[in-house]
Amino acid sequence: MMEADTNKINTVQAKDQGSKIQTQKIQEKKIQSLKMQTHIIQTQKIQEKKMQSPKIQTQKIQEKKIQSLKTQTNIIQTQKMQEEKIQSLKMQTQKIQEKKIQSQKMQVQKIQRYKVQRQKAGRLAGLDTIRGITLLSMMLYHTCWDLVFLFGKKIPGYSGLGGYVWQQSICWTFILLAGFCWSLGSHHLKRGLIVFGSGILITFVTLLVMPESRVIFGVLTLIGSCMLLLIPMEKLLLKLRAEIGLAGSFLLFLLFRNVNTGYLGSGNWNILKLPDGFYENLFTTYLGFPQKGFFSADYFSLLPWFFLFLTGFYLYQLVQKNHMMEKLFSWGVPGFDVIGRHSLLIYLLHQPVVFGISWMLFQI
Repeated sequence: MMEADTNKINTVQAKDQGSKIQTQKIQEKKIQSLKMQTHIIQTQKIQEKKMQSPKIQTQKIQEKKIQSLKTQTNIIQTQKMQEEKIQSLKMQTQKIQEKKIQSQKMQVQKIQRYKVQRQKAGRLAGLDTIRGITLLSMMLYHTCWDLVFLFGKKIPGYSGLGGYVWQQSICWTFILLAGFCWSLGSHHLKRGLIVFGSGILITFVTLLVMPESRVIFGVLTLIGSCMLLLIPMEKLLLKLRAEIGLAGSFLLFLLFRNVNTGYLGSGNWNILKLPDGFYENLFTTYLGFPQKGFFSADYFSLLPWFFLFLTGFYLYQLVQKNHMMEKLFSWGVPGFDVIGRHSLLIYLLHQPVVFGISWMLFQI
């Protein structure tokens, strides 16, 4: 019995011992499994960190590049803004300098005009002499005109080519001189209105006294108009070189020479017929497109004669530019220069005087 009990006890103890060993093994396996899982997790984390690190570095590099690009862009924009400011300042400075230069040029021109005006009479006697000779030529021409057309006298050659050339030489000289002397004068508005008003006075008197020989838009009306037109145009015209202005004005004069007869061209050379619609009324007649039935014993329209006036204007600029005023016009002929200095008054008075003398000689 005792042995049997002892065997049972041993058997039970052996079972308990085996059970403990199994339990221990299971726990060891669990511990081992946990270690393995922990190791795997740690390994994954390490790998993730390794994988994450290049991304972070790449991101940082990209951020640095972006920041660098932004900085460069800001620098470029700042440089552009500075360059624009510098360019703007340069433009403003250049404009200011140009204005100063233009102002200085205008002042120099005014001083030159003043000097020329203040010169002694003999220094410009040549201009007055030419004007005086032309005025006497005109008086003689008008005397012949009165004798032929008012008193029926015959003067050989007067009504032909010779008379036409004579008349044109007077017109051309007066208009060229008027344009040439415009820059020498002052008070252009006042003088222009006086000359224009004198032309209107002649129109009124001739319409009243001898309507069959009326003068509408005569040479004084033309010269007065040219003097007034040049006031707002002077600055613009002076921007052209004198040589170009001179040549261009004269070519335009020739181009519009036949405009009164309906064509562009000069002499027998007509290059273009102008529309009949241009020749409609008194205003178009004043411009150079005479309306049907218009008559004037002394007709000088703006076209083409304004361009001859401009030719004289630019001729003065060329002479002044080359400092030739004194050389060309320091001479004079006593008597003729006095007549030239009072040309407007003599022009206004000569026709009634000439007519009165002719009437006394041939009618009484």
